[in-house]
Amino acid sequence: MRKFITGLIILLIVVIAGGYAYLFESDIPHDELVAEYGGEPSKFLILPDGSRVHYRDQGRADGRPLVLLHGSNASLFTWEGWVAELGDEFRVITLDLPGHGLTGRIVGDDYSAQGMDRFLLAFADTLGLERFVLGGNSMGGGIAARFARDHAERVTQLILVDAGGIPAPGEEQKVPLVFKLMGQPVIGDMLVYLTPRELVGDAVRNIYGDPGKVSDRLVDLYHDMNLHEGNRVATKYRVQSYDTTLVETMDRIIQPTLILWGSEDRLTPLAMGHSFDAGIPNSHLHVFDGAGHIPMEEIPVESAAVVRNFLMGGE
Repeated sequence: MRKFITGLIILLIVVIAGGYAYLFESDIPHDELVAEYGGEPSKFLILPDGSRVHYRDQGRADGRPLVLLHGSNASLFTWEGWVAELGDEFRVITLDLPGHGLTGRIVGDDYSAQGMDRFLLAFADTLGLERFVLGGNSMGGGIAARFARDHAERVTQLILVDAGGIPAPGEEQKVPLVFKLMGQPVIGDMLVYLTPRELVGDAVRNIYGDPGKVSDRLVDLYHDMNLHEGNRVATKYRVQSYDTTLVETMDRIIQPTLILWGSEDRLTPLAMGHSFDAGIPNSHLHVFDGAGHIPMEEIPVESAAVVRNFLMGGE
């Protein structure tokens, strides 16, 4: 019996190891991804602490600056639809946040809410942005809201798109299982390198209201950006500092705020949009019927039209 159990354990280890080896994917070197995705209009700058930032500065050069922050495990490419729609009037600045896209890991590996705030402030200072409109989706929305709260003198208006950073009301915050596991020893280290393209495709389709709009090229983009060297390790560090305390201080956000939400968002439910609207004194909530978690990517024309109206003085 002991030999049988030992043999079973060995067989189980072999099966697990074999599955891991099959699903394992190595990082893609930075230079290789820059060659494919980092041409014009992409730019890179080095912050005072030595961290590299991938960003794009597009649209009307003398227009009002609009800085946009992407969500978790996304990249600045998620905003290209808005760039096309709003660039005639606004200077649209997008960037890859720490541990994302072609920015990659940063000096000090601080991916906490406070670290993201310092990174954004350093980026704005280095680029010479004194006052600007700030927008963000999902994780980027939470970062944008915190920044607007803490640096009111820098942010003129705020745009939150299916934003994170607060718990879902009436229920325990639902952190994705894979993020919980990534915070654990051993299994977290293993999960860092398990990013099969099929899983990425399923995840992207799940956050669209209409999964049929997700192309193979879009899945390739998300997959490649997540495999950028160091990004998955950075994700592991980031999920260990998950923070939803913004909900306690939303009333300190004084800027006119536009809150956009997809009615079919399964990641950050519409109830969170209502919480932001209730908590921020000068806010307006607009819901897009049928859209999912990233309406600026799924319905760029319709969502950008609402943003233009808001920035030009309407609701």
